[in-house]
Amino acid sequence: MSRLSPACLPGLFVVATFAAAQGAESLRVEVETRGEPAQGELLRIEPDGRIVLRDATEVVLRPSETLTLRFERAVASRPAEQARGDVDLVEGSRFPIAGYTITGESLKLALIGGGSVETTLRGVRYLRLGDSSDSPPAADAADVLVVRRPDGDATPLEGAVVGLTEEGVRFEFAAGGDGPVVAPWSRVAAISLFQPSAPKPSTAPVVELVGGGRVVAEGLSCDGGFVAWRSGRAPIDSVAAIDLSAGRVRQVSALQLTKQAWRPYFGPSDDDPLGGHALDRSLGGEPLSLRTSDPRAPKLWPRVGVLRSFAHGVALRSQGELHFELPKRAGRLRGLVGLDPATHAAGSAEVSLAADDKTLWSGVIEGDTPPVTIDLPLGGARELTLRVDYGDNLDSGDRVHFADLRVIP
Repeated sequence: MSRLSPACLPGLFVVATFAAAQGAESLRVEVETRGEPAQGELLRIEPDGRIVLRDATEVVLRPSETLTLRFERAVASRPAEQARGDVDLVEGSRFPIAGYTITGESLKLALIGGGSVETTLRGVRYLRLGDSSDSPPAADAADVLVVRRPDGDATPLEGAVVGLTEEGVRFEFAAGGDGPVVAPWSRVAAISLFQPSAPKPSTAPVVELVGGGRVVAEGLSCDGGFVAWRSGRAPIDSVAAIDLSAGRVRQVSALQLTKQAWRPYFGPSDDDPLGGHALDRSLGGEPLSLRTSDPRAPKLWPRVGVLRSFAHGVALRSQGELHFELPKRAGRLRGLVGLDPATHAAGSAEVSLAADDKTLWSGVIEGDTPPVTIDLPLGGARELTLRVDYGDNLDSGDRVHFADLRVIP
């Protein structure tokens, strides 16, 4: 296989070069396009950027039609590592970290599964250390340093993070004093860095990691068995997918919510502070997830299944209804619909999706129902409506996840 320019289609070039360079069996890929999905063994990339797959026959895909490439693996090829924290970067990356190294002005963040990302102090929005899942509180026109106290609690302090050293965080209090002090890393729970303006949305490819997290990958290319980009790299076997849609796809959770309604059977409760719905997380606050059949033993469903997590989507319970404003030229609606795994044992709900009051799909979702794949034409509709109604068990186990629900132009 000849070495082609990464400019043709960086994400796919990485896979083709890796398979040839390592002499290993070619990785199977599933490619989402603007039309029908394609899957098979990646054979080659033509000089004009076309992608050639082989399944029963050869399939040729044009780069302009390609949205997402997902690697098909029966099991994760790298063992799980214990995260030492997680980070949000200004350019949109968010991922758990296995560790960090500070060299001068550079902060090198080690990725779970290998590889790293380099940034500067002001490239960071949040940095959390330890097992805390809470984001550090933000302050107007000030940085926030969260310090662990000897009793185990943490205290947020406003001021300015002057710099990072191997010893700790150089911090100057907002109230003033004798200059910056150094907070040892052992006492630092988190830092939040004030950003004067919101960054522009990136149109660069996004690398989705097996261990969770996403990295905005400007200048995506290949370096042997690694996916590489301007600020870092990761081993190919720690990458779950590469999003090549470059801003062409809109997540429903990011659309304007124009109207909502919720009529609970017993009335609102303390565990539903948002009115029976949540965006990009479950109603319990955890990441959105669905229980799916195990690709290694699909016939054993529902007794055997695997848990799949999603960065985006909508959680909704009965009787709930959400109305979203669709973007112009909305072509198709795609995603998965299923019950929250935490309530699937006794779960049952009636679900429907509508565009401009025309029902696109409706059905009953129960505990032993595999997630329903949604791929429906929108025909330029201007409003999308999600509805969840009572199932056989009324509001017991009625929490529905619309996972990775997105609009394709």
